[in-house]
Amino acid sequence: MKTNAKMLRSSFKWLFALLLCLGASFTPVKASTADYYIENFKINATYHKNNTITQTETVQVNFLEPKHGIYQYIPEKYYVGYKDDEAKTGQVDTYAIQVKNVSVSGAAYETSSEDGTYQIKIGDADTYVSGSKTYTIQYTLVLPKDYRPDYDFMYYSLIGPDWACDINHVSFDIQFEKPLTQNEVNGFHLFSGPSGQTSNAAQVDYQVTKKGITGTVDHLSSGSAITILTRLRSNYFVDAYQRSTWLSWLCAIVAAILLVLVLIKELQDHDDPVTPIITFDPPDDLDPSAVGYIVDGQADDVDMMALVPYWAKKGYVEIEDKSTAKKKPHIIVHAKVDALPPSSASYQTMLFKAMFKKNKSCDFTHMNKKFGEKFIAAKEALHQSFLDERKLEETDSFEYLSLVGLILFAIALLTSSYIGYFYHWYMAVFFVILFVICAICLNKNIKESFDKQHHRPWKLLLSLIALGAWLFFLYQQGTKTDQILPGWLLYGLSILSYLSLFFSYRMQKMSTYWKEKAGPLMGLKDFIQKAEVDQLEKLSAENPNYFYDVIPYAMVFGLAQTWAKKFTSIEIPQPDWYVGSDPTLWNTMYFYSMMDHGIQTPVNDSVKSYNAAQAAAQAGSSSGSFGGFSGGGAGGGGGGAW
Repeated sequence: MKTNAKMLRSSFKWLFALLLCLGASFTPVKASTADYYIENFKINATYHKNNTITQTETVQVNFLEPKHGIYQYIPEKYYVGYKDDEAKTGQVDTYAIQVKNVSVSGAAYETSSEDGTYQIKIGDADTYVSGSKTYTIQYTLVLPKDYRPDYDFMYYSLIGPDWACDINHVSFDIQFEKPLTQNEVNGFHLFSGPSGQTSNAAQVDYQVTKKGITGTVDHLSSGSAITILTRLRSNYFVDAYQRSTWLSWLCAIVAAILLVLVLIKELQDHDDPVTPIITFDPPDDLDPSAVGYIVDGQADDVDMMALVPYWAKKGYVEIEDKSTAKKKPHIIVHAKVDALPPSSASYQTMLFKAMFKKNKSCDFTHMNKKFGEKFIAAKEALHQSFLDERKLEETDSFEYLSLVGLILFAIALLTSSYIGYFYHWYMAVFFVILFVICAICLNKNIKESFDKQHHRPWKLLLSLIALGAWLFFLYQQGTKTDQILPGWLLYGLSILSYLSLFFSYRMQKMSTYWKEKAGPLMGLKDFIQKAEVDQLEKLSAENPNYFYDVIPYAMVFGLAQTWAKKFTSIEIPQPDWYVGSDPTLWNTMYFYSMMDHGIQTPVNDSVKSYNAAQAAAQAGSSSGSFGGFSGGGAGGGGGGAW
C-alpha cells in the first residue's frame, strides 16, 4: 500500500564542522510490511559533470501475498542550507529536480507527477504477481545549477527514507564523470539510517575514490535512507541545467520602458486649470441632480432628493409636514401636476413616477424596497445622461500603457525564480495588493479635481505605507538566491511604478463640457461657504425666495447645513409650497432638518433595504541542511507494493 507520509527534516550541525544543515523533512520510521520485502536493491549510477545523474536500479522483490507490482516516488524538490560561518546562515535554498528518460524492464509501468513527487507505478491492475520478481528501473535526475558562488556540492540520496518495507541487501556503484580532488574525497560523507541521521547508523560498508563511491549493506530497515554529501570546488559542474530566464527579463525590461515613457508623459502633461467664477445664483440650465453629478462624477442619493425642493420651487409639488416635537419626522409630498414637463430629464421623470405611481401623495414614512429599486434606476439614468457630448473626462491612451507596465512587472515577479515559473507567486500577489492600494489612494477623482486637490494627506500617507511595506518585503526577499532578477532592478521598477501612479493625476483630462460648467459651480460653492450675513440679507431683500432657490444646490455640494445656519438671523418667510403642523417650529435650520431626517433618511433606508434584498437573493442562488543527513538531498523518496 502506498504511503503518503512526507519528509519533515530537522536541522543540526555537522559533527566535523563542514556545513550547517537544515533539511528536507522528517518522517517517522514506517513499520515493516509482512506481505512483501525487497531481497536485493542494486544501484548503478553515473554522476555527470553537468549535474545530472543517470541511475539504474535492479530491485528484486519477494511477494509473500499476490500484488500487482511496486511503485516508487522521487521528490521533485530538495532543500540545502548554509553552515554557521556563511553570510546566509539560517537560510534554506530550494532546488527543483526533473526526472527524465524513465524506463522499466520486466513489467508495465506508468508515470505521473503529483503533490511535489514524481511517481513510477510498476505493474498491471489486471495482473497479480507473487513470489520473487525482479524489476530494472532506469531514469535520469536533472539537478539544477546551484546558487553558491564559492563552491559546488553533491548532495544525493541513493535510497530515500520512504520505502515501506525492509531491504535485505543493498549494493551501489556511483561513478563520477569528472574526478574529485583528494580534498573532496577527504571531505566526503555518507549518512544512513532513519531520516535525520548525521552518521552511518546503518553501518554501510563503502569506499570513496576520486572516480566514484561503492558500498554495500546487508540489511536496511523500513524507513531508512542512504545519502552522500561532499563540498566541491567552484565550477565543478559545467553546463548544469538552469531554467530559462528570458520571460522574466523581457517583462521587466518592457515594463521599465513603458513606465519611464508614462512618467515622462505625466511630467510633460498638465491639464489647464479651471478658474472659479464667483456667482450668487444657481445655474438656469442645470438642475441640482446634474450639478451633483458634475461635482463628483457619481449619482448620489442626495443628488436625486435635492429635486424635491427644486420641484416645490417650480410649483410641481407641495411638502406637508405632519411632524410633532415628540415624534419622528413625518413628511408627505403631494404632486400638484400629473406629470413633469416633456422637456424634463429622464431621471427626473423616473423619480417623479416612482414617488407618485399610485396616487398624488408620497408619504416618506412608508417607503419600501420597491421604491428603492425605482430610485436606483433613476440614479442610473442620471449617470447615463453624462455620456458622449456631456462626458466629464477625456481618456489618455498613456494611462493604459501604465496599466500594461504594472501587469508586466507582476508577470516578471511571478516568473522570477530559478525553481519554477510560479514559485514566487506570492510576490506577484503581494505586489498587486499593495499597488492596487496605491492606485486607489493616488487616483485623482472628479471631486478632487472640482475641489482642486491633488492627493488627500491620509491617502498619500497610506500609499507611502504600502510602498514602504513592499520595499521592505523586497529587502527580505533579496537574500533568496533563486531570484532571477537582481535587487536593483526590482527596486527601480517599484519606484517607477509608484511614481507613475503618483503623477497619474497630471494625465487626467477633464472634458471641455466639464470645464465649461465647473467654473461657475466652483464659484457658487465658494460663495455658499464664505458668504457674509449682510450680503445674504441684501440678496434676500431683493429676492425673498433666495434661500429656497439655492438650498437644493447647497444640498448636492454637501453644504445644506452651512447654508441654513447662515440664515438663522435673517427673517425668511415660510414658502407657500410648505404646509406645517406648527408654524412656530419654522426656521431655516428646521427646514434643513426636515429635508435631512424627514426625506433623505427614509430614502436611504429604502435603498439599503433593496440592496440587502438583492444581496440575499444573489447569495441564495449562487528543510534541510547542506551538512546533510540520511534522507536529505536530491533523489531518494521511497516506494512500496500495490
